[in-house]
Amino acid sequence: MGADAHERLVRYIAAPDSDEADMEIPVEVPHVDVSRVKNLTVDAKTTARKLVTACTDFADVRGQLRTVAAQHRFMATVLSAIAEAEDQACPVCMEDIARTDPLVITRCGHVFCDACTQTMLGQPRRLCAMCRGELDGAGATTRLILQPADEPMKESDEEEDEDADYAIYGSKIKALVQFVRRVVRADPTAKLILFSQFHRLTALMAHAFTEFGIGNVKLMGGNVISKRRAVTLFRNDPDMKVLFLSAEDSVSGLQLTEANHVVIVHPFLGASEAMARAYEMQGCARAVRAGQEREVTITRFVTRGTIEEELTARRSDLQRANEGEQGQVEGDAVEN
Repeated sequence: MGADAHERLVRYIAAPDSDEADMEIPVEVPHVDVSRVKNLTVDAKTTARKLVTACTDFADVRGQLRTVAAQHRFMATVLSAIAEAEDQACPVCMEDIARTDPLVITRCGHVFCDACTQTMLGQPRRLCAMCRGELDGAGATTRLILQPADEPMKESDEEEDEDADYAIYGSKIKALVQFVRRVVRADPTAKLILFSQFHRLTALMAHAFTEFGIGNVKLMGGNVISKRRAVTLFRNDPDMKVLFLSAEDSVSGLQLTEANHVVIVHPFLGASEAMARAYEMQGCARAVRAGQEREVTITRFVTRGTIEEELTARRSDLQRANEGEQGQVEGDAVEN
């Protein structure tokens, strides 16, 4: 890409043997050393240097994207093989990994049970037990659970999903709608908080849920009276199954113990990982608080093959690292 940038640079020179010798015309040159182009003004030289630097940086980013894309293709192949296999055994402890138990895939493509992975990551040098590849840095391991397939939907539910036009809303909203329907079918008394960071996404989800016939209210924008009315409706109307909450509104202190499900729609962003995590916990704390009489299920939605998946993997690695450091500090304190 850097070479392409050089080839596209244009040097302006006086046209020889012409009555219009003072007029400058562009001449393509294959490789331009900006410092030797004397006819460029200082500003033009600076701009040209910035262009070359930007193109070089872009080439580096493109190379990184190719690497990430290759890693995703590799992981997709590994996941496909795991999903098709009837039994999956950990190569360290030789124990079978149940499909309802967590398993861990390393960036080198090896699969271990969660317990053996924690042992590997707890060593001074984090190395794969199979190939001795390094397991440091974000995305070194991916932890997942191979859930059994959902029970077949009833005929009426299948027709309902077939008739729904999800295309205009995208795969995430489709998955959210189907998830809420499954939850409500399993527990008709269930109520859910869907927590997002952004107003626009919250408004789009609310519109989609209304179109698909799922009773919902949204707590965003508006005045105090409209927000109070939305909360009252969610608490008292059994048909209002979903309350949409946006982090852009002040949610601290709000008590929604009627909800027994909290859905984090996407990984939140913040000035730091700790702040992003704190934003997410604000939503969870609306239901998990004093006065809650039911078990609360927290569900995170992560879109596979996107930056959301990378963010989630990085935060999982950081959380494990922080827990390891805390354990080391406590161990040192005991020894002293």
